[in-house]
Amino acid sequence: MQTNFDKHSVKNPSLEIKSKEHYDFIGDVFDSYIKFDDFMKRKDLFVVVSRNTKNEIIGLTLVRETLINSTIKVKKKVEKDKNGKPKTDKIEWIDKITGNFLVYRVIYTLINKHYRGKGYNQILLDFLYQHAKSVKNVKYITANIRESNKTSTKSFLKNGFKISNRITKPYKNDEKKIRVIKFIK
Repeated sequence: MQTNFDKHSVKNPSLEIKSKEHYDFIGDVFDSYIKFDDFMKRKDLFVVVSRNTKNEIIGLTLVRETLINSTIKVKKKVEKDKNGKPKTDKIEWIDKITGNFLVYRVIYTLINKHYRGKGYNQILLDFLYQHAKSVKNVKYITANIRESNKTSTKSFLKNGFKISNRITKPYKNDEKKIRVIKFIK
């Protein structure tokens, strides 16, 4: 029997209450960074899930909601010349976000191996962005990506995330983290 992996066999993503099924889906791909009981108890974690018409998970994004009390500077869009080079090297700041606000941190975004390369990660990230826009006080979405994970980096950048110049600690194996960010408009 041949499985149909086209877009018509997949439902729209949705927020779901965390379950063992989600935890097991993550565990099939990664050694989870959290024990199951902690995964279930943590109120700051939520999942965005895509399923096929057989109700099987085909993609999952694990997100941590964090309350931050900080100041963020937002860069002004720099005008570019006809060659695409910035007209000035000076960075201008147009906005500061100060106070308490929410940040969505993507912990994992996973797609079943049979569905990869078909745009499902983009659909999950789009859904997460639209959800973040609907939640009061969410200012941005961020993720850390292993430098070796070129596919994931490309996917986030294609979805409108920008590479942040903020320095983060490397992973335990000393691999560099690439931090990406997308501000909520």
